Amino acid sequence: MTEFLLHLGVLVIAAGATVALRVRQRLVDVPLADLAPSAVDVAFLRAGWERLVETTIAVLMRRKEVRIGRAGVLSLANHRKLKPRTELERVILTRIEAGTTVKTLKSTLSDHALIAQARMSLVDRRLLLSLTPADRLKAASPLIVATVVGVFLLNAALTLLTFALLVIALLPVHYLPYAARRTTAGDYMIDNASETDAVTMVALEGLGAYPDPVLAKALRNNTRVGNPGEIGCASSPSGGGCGSGGS
Repeated sequence: MTEFLLHLGVLVIAAGATVALRVRQRLVDVPLADLAPSAVDVAFLRAGWERLVETTIAVLMRRKEVRIGRAGVLSLANHRKLKPRTELERVILTRIEAGTTVKTLKSTLSDHALIAQARMSLVDRRLLLSLTPADRLKAASPLIVATVVGVFLLNAALTLLTFALLVIALLPVHYLPYAARRTTAGDYMIDNASETDAVTMVALEGLGAYPDPVLAKALRNNTRVGNPGEIGCASSPSGGGCGSGGS
């Protein structure tokens, strides 16, 4: 019993120390007043690249450049007035021109270089974590010690639990929940983002938060059927107009 309690105490201390070291790695000293992330930055910080794509679609809908059909099929609202402001917008508009759904669009962009660039931009601004193997080993070092101690104390259950916690602590950042991938500056950006318009609402909560319930349902629709009716492209609950088509 004494060895069990000793082992348990070592495990609890090691786990607490590892958590403290990980929290310290998330701490960044940046002038928060100078941070001015866009809605798409907030989207990536909140839920990753898929939310980034969804929010970019919402941006294009707000500018009346994209419309959504009842079956969830995206299309261009007006070919003559397309003015992509970022490279990602240009790529998305090109994919939409051929006809696609939100789900299909996201699947085709999952490994795109622009997604990696968006993530690295957040890392460079110290809003998103990028831990090297050495960083992960440093944070997990208390659990490494606890695992070695557990081998000598010979309590199989606690040794396996310690080893499992060690594996989790050594996981690369991209396996972690997004709340654990952000730095404290990234958390600040999320906490201070106001849901004052459709784009920010999508960035924070996803397509289900789009203020027009009909458009929100269409945006969530993952099917694609023939001859879908076009139902809108505006960001306000009233739907708004999309302008004339380019044909």
